[in-house]
Amino acid sequence: MKKMCVKNIKAGKTVYYVHALGENSFTIKYLVTGRPKTYRFEHVKSLSDSLFVPSRYVFRDGTIAKIESTFSLVDANVQQQNDYNKHRLFFSRKAANRYVELCKHHNINLVHSGDDADPFWDYRYD
Repeated sequence: MKKMCVKNIKAGKTVYYVHALGENSFTIKYLVTGRPKTYRFEHVKSLSDSLFVPSRYVFRDGTIAKIESTFSLVDANVQQQNDYNKHRLFFSRKAANRYVELCKHHNINLVHSGDDADPFWDYRYD
């Protein structure tokens, strides 16, 4: 199995995006439809450029969504390690399921900056 990195994400590949939310962790299956593309955050100078992967959601019955969407490799901790979540991206369903179970068992969740951290999502725009 190839390592999850930018150069290995290509059109036609199936990837499994694990949202690490403690006991509520889950996996989304995507069909990649193109190479990752750079998005430049011009309005927020504190954010670095990010790579977004064009993809289509794969439903439980195997049908593929007609509408194309994207997901961020920074959010999935592929391009670089972020400081706000522990989400991961995998090429195999088995590895994704193992990580989901690990998240549920060890309560791997969003990363907070301290005990007094705001419980609401913080994009650090301020």
